[in-house]
Amino acid sequence: MKNVKQVYGFPCSEETPGDARKAVRHTVLTWGLAQEIADTAELLVSELVTNAVIHAQGSDFCLVICRARHESLSVIVVDDGHGVPTRRASSDSATNGRGLILVDCLADGWGVHNLAHGKAVYFRLKLQLPLLAREAKPWSQGETA
Repeated sequence: MKNVKQVYGFPCSEETPGDARKAVRHTVLTWGLAQEIADTAELLVSELVTNAVIHAQGSDFCLVICRARHESLSVIVVDDGHGVPTRRASSDSATNGRGLILVDCLADGWGVHNLAHGKAVYFRLKLQLPLLAREAKPWSQGETA
């Protein structure tokens, strides 16, 4: 895949996670990436943007940056907030607190970079190479190549 990048800016509000989900899904599908990648990216960006809206106190905006390079998709959420997001233990009955657990389980990598004013939280998804147009017939013992 060629190197492509898309940047979105959003005000921090209740609507922002939904707007970010739509934007990332649109971008990933426009780039011709797999539906599964779009589904996962949509879920994970929702978690990161929700964290930015709830926990980045004093932040009026957040940026969402989508970047596909080589064999991976990276999505970065930048906000003005201080502090580093951490995975929290949550009870079975809790209605929140599982966002970074999802990111940790579904992403091929994620992390946080502290910036001069705020932070950037990202996740990375590996892109599968295109499948061959014709599936190979399974080899069975006794056949010659």
